[in-house]
Amino acid sequence: MSFLRRNYKQNIISFDIESTSYVEYKDVAHRDGTVTREVERKYAWMYLADFCEYVAGTYHHFTVRNWKDVVAYLDRLSDFCAKGWYYVIWVHNLSFEFQFMKDYMKLTDVFCRKAHNVLKCTYRNIEFRDSLALANCKLEKLAKNEHLPVEKAVGDLDYNLIRTPTTPITDKEMNYQRKDTEVVCAYIAKKKKEYKRIENIPTTSTGEVRYLFIEELSTTNSLKKIHSLVQLYSAQTIELQNLLISIYAGAYTHCNYLYIDQTLYNLKCRDIASSYPYQMVARKYPTIWYQLDFDVNSLSELKKLSMNYPPDEYAWACHATFANIRAKHCHNILSLHKAKKISDDNIVDNGRIVSASYLEFDINEIDLQNICDFYDFDKITLSSLHISKKEYLPKELVAVILKLFKQKTALKGVEGEEENYMRSKNRINGVYGSAVFNLLNSGVYFDEMSNMAFIKEEKTFADYKKYIGNPKQYLWYSIGVWVTSYARRQILTPIKHMSENAVYCDTDSVKYLGWKKYDRYWSVVNNNIKENFLNAMKYHNFTEDEYRFFDKDGKEFFMGVFEEEPYYRTFKSLGSKRYITEYFHPKKKKWVVETTVAGAPKNMADHLGETTEEKFKNFKNNFKLSNCKLTHTYVEGRRNLIVTDYLGNVSIVDTRSGVCLTPADFSMCLSDDFFDFLYGRIEFEDKNIYDYFFGQEKYEK
Repeated sequence: MSFLRRNYKQNIISFDIESTSYVEYKDVAHRDGTVTREVERKYAWMYLADFCEYVAGTYHHFTVRNWKDVVAYLDRLSDFCAKGWYYVIWVHNLSFEFQFMKDYMKLTDVFCRKAHNVLKCTYRNIEFRDSLALANCKLEKLAKNEHLPVEKAVGDLDYNLIRTPTTPITDKEMNYQRKDTEVVCAYIAKKKKEYKRIENIPTTSTGEVRYLFIEELSTTNSLKKIHSLVQLYSAQTIELQNLLISIYAGAYTHCNYLYIDQTLYNLKCRDIASSYPYQMVARKYPTIWYQLDFDVNSLSELKKLSMNYPPDEYAWACHATFANIRAKHCHNILSLHKAKKISDDNIVDNGRIVSASYLEFDINEIDLQNICDFYDFDKITLSSLHISKKEYLPKELVAVILKLFKQKTALKGVEGEEENYMRSKNRINGVYGSAVFNLLNSGVYFDEMSNMAFIKEEKTFADYKKYIGNPKQYLWYSIGVWVTSYARRQILTPIKHMSENAVYCDTDSVKYLGWKKYDRYWSVVNNNIKENFLNAMKYHNFTEDEYRFFDKDGKEFFMGVFEEEPYYRTFKSLGSKRYITEYFHPKKKKWVVETTVAGAPKNMADHLGETTEEKFKNFKNNFKLSNCKLTHTYVEGRRNLIVTDYLGNVSIVDTRSGVCLTPADFSMCLSDDFFDFLYGRIEFEDKNIYDYFFGQEKYEK
């Protein structure tokens, strides 16, 4: 597969389909005499497709009802191309259309990161690209964020109605379809203006950040220098690279178990300003790695190691073994899924390890500091110990990050600059993402022989060496590993200080009790953060103009500090990524109730009741919402169906592969293991929870 040797037409073309999902049911008789209606088979087909070409400010549509006409259009377009020349057609969520397209045309050069996540594919001289991977948001939000001259039509199409390729389409329905393709064309027109040519437009939003860095580093003639460091500082053995991959962990997100199912009042909140970018500019990172020829088998040996290789100056990467590890606090920070090995007697707090008689974990020096803060243990062993001198990131890299943060701060709240502000905000937030691409565990390939299977692509260390050998590589993998470690250290330090008063943590924010109790503490913490930042700036000899940031009103902002956010008048959590809040909304100028629940609709609070009291009372275990979201089923196989549409018209539909979208329920329940952990440690507000898990007789209150 190669997209590099292609010449590209500069036409702006988008494509979109509308589909119907269809389910056949069967009655199933049971031994007790009951009969249930169950799904027998699912189908999906396209009934409307639209190509839109943007030319000189005008949208030209070619709308068809069947795949034969789609293929005919693509064939005519391809016939216009000389050998080696290609048109690009943009599809918002190409993975969806791909599942339908593949049974009607021979798609090749399928490029994907994981199964059913297609970023590019080719049909003859047509290259399909996914605009969703680039924009990273839905069409409705895209049109608003980018201030496009066209908006997506919302709510004009009832997806529950059965339509076929012969069902009459109303003007309203046709407009809904065409607005989708027009939004994509308008967005790509902006991107083409920004990147000059179609082929220069990055594939993903992270790719945009990479493009920016490469352009900036090329301008200062420092890309070659940075790339030489990439090759020097990257892991030189497969064993070390796998160790670094194992050490890598994401953000810390957890609720203090003492407050599960407890309605709390007057919670304060602090957020770290641009946490990951701050870690990149103010912290030191591994350079050249060396493996030590000894293990650490005791606390005295660990102390000696710390004296010879101080954690502030040296990075450690190692395999750790703990005997009788147990939590000191009500906050349990080690993720069970990251454990390499753990004894059966482990106690777990909603996915976080509380205690175990035996535990193996791959860690770095920052992780070890956190473990020592939050756990006691009887014995520790460190093996496969690698050491690296830590240094600040190259000045040229830091300069780009500072420039992005300066742009974001200067544009904040400026009327007419909302679009540029969002772009600068997305770019500063995307800086870290380009550092943690794990090539050894990346990608699948589409099996063109079977035309349906996505197979995991096995990568070798030779592939990894080739990847870091790319002259445009400007970051090395250990940067991303240490960024998240530093970020966890920064958020866990105040959590340790506040102990049980720290209620909930999510990535770069902490919600806590105590009102003004900790104001002085935060002042000290922020002064230390500013001092670390200034030390890095002085090391690089940046001028104040380069590292001081002001908004339109002259107010100074600081990267990495804990900023005070509006407080929560009421708060309740049922675990990680499951909470409800009441706070004063500055734009709406009133108190609002919102929920943050993974897997639930964003408007979940609207379904919890009318009053704030009702909403918080109903936010509880076993809460259910019916038909509130869609589940995707990838269907395969060919069959002719006799279908009656919503207007009563009967037609024969040729169904092949596709995506069947069916309504799904949402339920919010504590796991049995989590309830077992909580039982006896807290008293639930929701007394029905005891009936739900065990029965009222055994657990009367």
